[in-house]
Amino acid sequence: MILIERPRHNRLDRGSDHPAMLEAMIKAKQENKTNFPNIITCPSELVALSAALGYAQVTGIPQCVIVHVDCGTLALGQSIHNASVSRVPVLCFAGLSPFTSRGELLGSRTEFIHWLQDVPDQSAIVRQYCRYTGEIKTGRNIKQMVRRALEFATSDPKGPTYLMAAREVLEDRVGPEIMDGEVVSPVSPSALPEEDVELIANALMGANHPLVLTTSLGRNLKAPALLAELCDKLPITVVEMVGSDVCLRSDHEAYRGVTVSTHPEVLEADVILILDCDVPWIPTAGTPRHGKYTERSWVEVITDRVLGTKIFHLDVDPLKQQMPLFSIPATRRFKVGCGYAIRQINSFLDKQEISKSHYTKVFDARSKNYQLWRTNLSQLEAPTEDGVVGVPYLASRLRSILPKDTVVGDGVYLFSQMESVYWIARRYDIPFLMVVLNNGGWNAPKVSALLVHKNGLSSKSNRRDLNISFDPSPDYPGIATAAGNAWGASVTTQGELDSTIQEATAIVQGGKCAVIEVS
Repeated sequence: MILIERPRHNRLDRGSDHPAMLEAMIKAKQENKTNFPNIITCPSELVALSAALGYAQVTGIPQCVIVHVDCGTLALGQSIHNASVSRVPVLCFAGLSPFTSRGELLGSRTEFIHWLQDVPDQSAIVRQYCRYTGEIKTGRNIKQMVRRALEFATSDPKGPTYLMAAREVLEDRVGPEIMDGEVVSPVSPSALPEEDVELIANALMGANHPLVLTTSLGRNLKAPALLAELCDKLPITVVEMVGSDVCLRSDHEAYRGVTVSTHPEVLEADVILILDCDVPWIPTAGTPRHGKYTERSWVEVITDRVLGTKIFHLDVDPLKQQMPLFSIPATRRFKVGCGYAIRQINSFLDKQEISKSHYTKVFDARSKNYQLWRTNLSQLEAPTEDGVVGVPYLASRLRSILPKDTVVGDGVYLFSQMESVYWIARRYDIPFLMVVLNNGGWNAPKVSALLVHKNGLSSKSNRRDLNISFDPSPDYPGIATAAGNAWGASVTTQGELDSTIQEATAIVQGGKCAVIEVS
């Protein structure tokens, strides 16, 4: 038997644990069951879960991925990590080796592999990444088990859940009444206590350099507009740390872009509001100006005539329960829905007699800083004399030529099992343009080494010596052509870029995948 409550598209990798599911699928087709989930065949478990994550992020609807016992669970690979840290709702289901071996029950062991895949604790493979793991032990409570898994997946902090069932359980025959039940109901986010709304709002109103740090506030689609409203009321600056969602539109004067380290604004801020952010700064790269901690309370002390920074940490998971090491010296921390919290703060500010003239100088300074930041970005996009295609120039041309709102970023071509990606794209008619920045190897390991050993031996070594070179270079367009009949081209100079992007765009709009390699 197979039961999916809410997901409408399910990514499936077949195995010897799925006979009951195959029977159910064919029966549903023969009986014209219109409410049966759409099944997407994926040759790779990693690609299956990655596709499910993307679909769930775009639609907000939790997805389901069905994999093959322990081997398929292992093959989910880094995608289960991505699901966890990105807080994307998805239900992963895997079979278990049959628990009978002599035909005692329908579904008993019939193949040698059933002994080899019978591991002591299959869910341990993914448990540390999941919000919930469980085993379905009878078909008579499968509805409750699936619903419970989906409620964990869709409640903050959202993330992957994992269910298992042996063949005997999936072959269990149950009546239609077992399938009836309640709908999935995630836990609603919490709001700030009224006195803390006033505390935070007063701190922001009294700040000379207020700052918002966020990573994933934009997962609540209403939150960016609420944050913009707050930044219109007060001269707040916003920085996205490792931005994964649009938390504030980039044309707002409060916006200062994305960083992966300690942003200079952190060093200057006197009030910091952290909203759904896992790593607001890197302590070894700089920290806020701290107050002095005593056993009773945080006490601000004057150091060089500057008060310690007030830090308010608002998050659906402020304790970061899946991180063994995490520490923010927050004045106060709250487990809340940040969208609700910003709405509360805005409502409180609306009731205050705020004089915009009181903040004129700070608003003007914020505006000048924003214009300077945009000017610096524009200068980076200018063509270079040597004709080499740099990332800023490439991004500017893609933004200019491609249809609006069609650009997303990902830097893991070789990690992503693209042969499966392009096969799926061809089978299900999902054309897209992939731009591969061929750097000739990994750069991040050397950057990490330099951060630890600035003048060490690795700083004087090349990529080949460090074993981070991809020489000889793979044929990136060729991989896509072989797997999915995609169109491909390579670009090495700025003069080739525009015409190649235009041709690739036409190819995709005609229904075929395209790959541009830039080196």
